[in-house]
Amino acid sequence: MANHKVVYLLVPGKGEGTEQKTYFNRPGSTFENRDGSVNVKLDMFPDLTFQVREPNEERDEHRR
Repeated sequence: MANHKVVYLLVPGKGEGTEQKTYFNRPGSTFENRDGSVNVKLDMFPDLTFQVREPNEERDEHRR
């Protein structure tokens, strides 16, 4: 399985009902880490990396 995924920003276009189109903009990418967490890089925040993880109460307890 690839460890790289693409992030899409779904932008509704003009029109209504079946005439409305959705545009897929590509504002960034994601990368899966060895531990299963995911890093998200967004072009709108080039100096930041977001990390997505499963909740872990023991690890997160001291961060509240």
